[in-house]
Amino acid sequence: MRTIRGGSPQALRQRNKSLMVERLLGAPDGLTRPELARALELTVPAIAGLLTGNGESLSAIVDSTVGLHADRASSGGPVPKVIRLKPRLGYVIGVDLSHTVVRVAVADLYGRYDVERDVRTMEWDVENDLHGAFACATAAAYELADERDIAPEEITAIGLAIAAPVNASSDAHPMERTGRLRVDLGGSSSPWSNIDPLAAITNHLRALPDGDHWSAVPLHIDNDSNLGALAELRVGAARGKRNAIYVHVDEAGVGVGLVFGGDVYRGSGGIAGEFGHVVLEPRGEQMCHRCGRPCVEAAVLSLLGCGTGPRRQPLEQLVDAALDGDARSRESIVAAAEYLGRALAGFVTLLNVDRILVGGPFPPQAYSLVIPPMQAELARLIITPAAKDYVLQLGALGRQATLDGAVWLALERTRVDYLLGYAFRGGPPRAAARDSSPADIPAGMPG
Repeated sequence: MRTIRGGSPQALRQRNKSLMVERLLGAPDGLTRPELARALELTVPAIAGLLTGNGESLSAIVDSTVGLHADRASSGGPVPKVIRLKPRLGYVIGVDLSHTVVRVAVADLYGRYDVERDVRTMEWDVENDLHGAFACATAAAYELADERDIAPEEITAIGLAIAAPVNASSDAHPMERTGRLRVDLGGSSSPWSNIDPLAAITNHLRALPDGDHWSAVPLHIDNDSNLGALAELRVGAARGKRNAIYVHVDEAGVGVGLVFGGDVYRGSGGIAGEFGHVVLEPRGEQMCHRCGRPCVEAAVLSLLGCGTGPRRQPLEQLVDAALDGDARSRESIVAAAEYLGRALAGFVTLLNVDRILVGGPFPPQAYSLVIPPMQAELARLIITPAAKDYVLQLGALGRQATLDGAVWLALERTRVDYLLGYAFRGGPPRAAARDSSPADIPAGMPG
């Protein structure tokens, strides 16, 4: 990470504060002033000035008085001090809407949460009752925040993962509530037709106690496979990789998240990665109930034998049965894995990725059911140069990846600006903003 050396002194100072906050967010255990100086290519006095200097500083959000752990102390010398962000500065909420389950988590600004304590999981027929799922999710978010005494002003953003193509800009303003579902896959009869999910969930937030403040929380949305890829990229098996394919498989369908150049690729309209609805066999017998074509998703679901609609068998049950020795379940998963390998081969040759991750309800014990059959088909069909560049493996986050991705979507869109606003005002930005007119906020500061 390099500091920016052009521009006015005020702009440079603001940019360096942003970079320092980013660094501290990546180091929960803290960094010394010399470490920060090296990372930002600044002097130690310059770091001290950003932390405690006259005027606008980061002193409201950082703690520089904690002694460093002994194993990092210089031998024989004084124990150096670390700079770290103060606790309880803010939180994010992640919401994952699959076709049959609503999951909600509250996490800190490092993306940390406890699955047992900080997550609500509710079975719900999301596919046929999207508005009911929104009401369920917002109620769960309120309960989680209330149990931890978190005010809505302390929530930097809400991230929403949804099992549908989403037409939402990657660079939309945090307060811009536009993100229409691309429901043309389901046709005009789809229960999700003509829905703006961000506007809808805002209405449900407004109905909560203290709803005016809840409805002011910035909202962000993306397709669940994209967010599974984002989570694996940030904290999972794709960490440090530049080009990857994340394949999400469950009883409701097949999706792909694409990573190019270290970032999730969404395409010009948010449709990139709809691998499940690619048609490889135009005369195939299995027709998709969503797109009406013999697509990859239709073939995979047929091979898995999970069924459709409310009678779907959860894929976890099929995987558990196979691991318990059920021959038919094992054959179904292996056949689906082989088909996925054949379906992906052309794309791997075309895109030349360095990692292929398979996400969904596959524990490490399911490796032999999924990876060897896929690898055999990939090796048979990919050209030799491309075959030398990729690694195929199960995702590190399992089915948790999409919820993790919703959390990281919220984190990456807002947490730095939120913390800079907190530092300037000495408290949660939106709470302080209610007591300030726009004229009270100097130009260049987060609003």
